[in-house]
Amino acid sequence: MPMDIIHEILLYLPPQELLMLARVSKSFHNYLYKKSSVTYWQRVLKQIEGAPPRPKELIEPAWVALIASPLCTSCGKMNAAQVYWAFLMRICESCKPKLLIDQFTLLDSERIGAIPRTILNLGRVTRFGRAYCLRSEAKEAIRNWLQLSKSEDEEALNKYIDDEAERIKGLSEFQYSCIAWLESEEAKRKDYRVQLEKERFEAIAVRLQELGWEPELQMLVQNRNPILSRHALVQGVEPLTDHAWRSMRDELVKLMQDLREKRLARERKQRMEGRWSSYMSAAPYLLKQQLEAQPELRSYGFNLADLALTPEVRELIHADADVYVGSQGFMALQPHMDAIVEGWKSRVCEELRKQMRASPKTRSGKAQPRKGPEPNVELATTMFSCGGCTLPCLFFPNVLAHSCQRPSNAPAQQDAYGEFVHAKNDTKLRTTLNLPAIGYALSIQLRKLELSKQAYQIVQFCDKDPETTTAKEMDELDVRLVQGKAIMNWRAAIIEQIQHKHQMATWRRADADELAGAKKAERKFVETRGGWTCHKCPTPSSFGGFQWLFIARHLEKAHDIKEPSVENGDMSVALNPGDVYAAGIYKMTLPGYEMLHLSKKGSWSTQRAETYNHII
Repeated sequence: MPMDIIHEILLYLPPQELLMLARVSKSFHNYLYKKSSVTYWQRVLKQIEGAPPRPKELIEPAWVALIASPLCTSCGKMNAAQVYWAFLMRICESCKPKLLIDQFTLLDSERIGAIPRTILNLGRVTRFGRAYCLRSEAKEAIRNWLQLSKSEDEEALNKYIDDEAERIKGLSEFQYSCIAWLESEEAKRKDYRVQLEKERFEAIAVRLQELGWEPELQMLVQNRNPILSRHALVQGVEPLTDHAWRSMRDELVKLMQDLREKRLARERKQRMEGRWSSYMSAAPYLLKQQLEAQPELRSYGFNLADLALTPEVRELIHADADVYVGSQGFMALQPHMDAIVEGWKSRVCEELRKQMRASPKTRSGKAQPRKGPEPNVELATTMFSCGGCTLPCLFFPNVLAHSCQRPSNAPAQQDAYGEFVHAKNDTKLRTTLNLPAIGYALSIQLRKLELSKQAYQIVQFCDKDPETTTAKEMDELDVRLVQGKAIMNWRAAIIEQIQHKHQMATWRRADADELAGAKKAERKFVETRGGWTCHKCPTPSSFGGFQWLFIARHLEKAHDIKEPSVENGDMSVALNPGDVYAAGIYKMTLPGYEMLHLSKKGSWSTQRAETYNHII
């Protein structure tokens, strides 16, 4: 190739390529390192923007190599990222222990604490990095200082110290100017990379916008969410090509789908929170009105959580975003409350019947058909066993108010809205925000139903057909049964018979005096254990058990009623529907009519401490 063409090529080579060419062959090396070729190196140095001026200790090719070549100055083999400008060397990790020594290690090892620090050339990679000495330089400086110190030629010693200090000061200033230049270059490279990454991200964002993901991209910007910008496929500096986009599109679309689902879920949650406030403005009134119209509904444990989970309320809570749902929207349900409650009762009763229909299994594990008529939850002989505790006999409908059927721990199988409603009972949240309790929603957990022969015996003893007699019909009989020295109602009698299997001949009906004494004791028990409610307040005021004096005082002060009574509609008393006694399970001693309490294991005791009192 003609030299004039080579000359033109050399004039436009970047620093790294000129260095590589100088190392390709001996002829190129000799040519480029001639004094007449200095023009090429000077032109290359002009390409390095802002580079510090060349130190006089280095010729142009050596200075270009120090700046642009990654090779170690010592071994010429290993990549050396760190430049020690004070030594005009690029040193790899392999050569570093042989060439450099930490300044404090040097002074400690040589025991020369009196040596002036100004004659030690300290090299640093960064502005505040650890300082090192070049071993050869340090040894020479120490040797010269020791010789001059021993010669007692103070003038020569001071001149040496001053000359070295001046030289090293210049090197130090040169070192910091080089470090400042490197920092500036690194900042420029970083800014350039950030700009390239931004352009790549914006190009990807435009492609996603074309696919309809604009809302999700805006959400990321508003929330300062880096999940897309930090994605492995998005990060990079390469320009986005059609081929690159096709290879990453499916995965990024999947990411955007996940973001959309989260966005919609958050928006639904926000709508639910807003509409929940409206629900809580109307629902307590609707529930109060329904409980007053249907007092027996208390036995079901029906509460605000159950009402919130009905389809009618769900529909309002989950209405489209453009539909306004305020408290009036929930109050519009008032004419339909009877149907809403009946629908809820129908569904929970069907769930109980479904469990009653469950076919028992033989010893081989095979299911066998259950014989008999369609299950009826309202029969006096229908009993359930709790799946969460040891209480063996739960009667309908109070089984639905039993605390284990309304767990405080979130049931495993429920949707997001069910979890949302359940969380409204969070004690800490309610206390912080001063919110009312809504009660826990029904979640049936019962053991396998087994028909009880003893229940049939008790119903037949009361001259009723156990196949058709309902619990309501048994209550209307208003009978009490006596076994030994205990008097009880028919539900307690069934439990007694299941536990002890007495001969039916040992049972008898209570006479008139015993019946009157038992009913009086039951009424007193409810009045002392139950909760009182004032019906004169616009919003009923409730007072817990053992608080009759409180409600009497309230009626006198707030409503000027000095002789309140249940008969006049001033107040009412009821056991908590979650209380086992709310089902009407009463057993007392004779002749003292002392109430016996049902324990966790189903046994009876006069000790209240053993009471198995389930409260919602």
